Amino acid sequence: MKIAGVSFDVSVSISQLIPSRLNFMSIFYDTHTHLDYQDYANDLPEVIERAGAAGITKNHFIGTDLESSARAIKLAERSRAFSPPSAGIRPMS
Repeated sequence: MKIAGVSFDVSVSISQLIPSRLNFMSIFYDTHTHLDYQDYANDLPEVIERAGAAGITKNHFIGTDLESSARAIKLAERSRAFSPPSAGIRPMS
């Protein structure tokens, strides 16, 4: 490719640009979970274990009101499998 009369080699593959020690494809985040809901109260550890087995390395809790935001914060403090939660209030709540 030439730009302003200067030749550039654009035959570089993406694998040449990313250091080999980084493997982006093995890092998955579930960016919107509501694992604080009562539906998961009895088997939350198993749910998290299954997510890990499927390649999910982090879970991000989303609070929808003051109570669920407080639960999300408590759960996120319990495990490195969780990223810091988002606390929120739905406009329809």
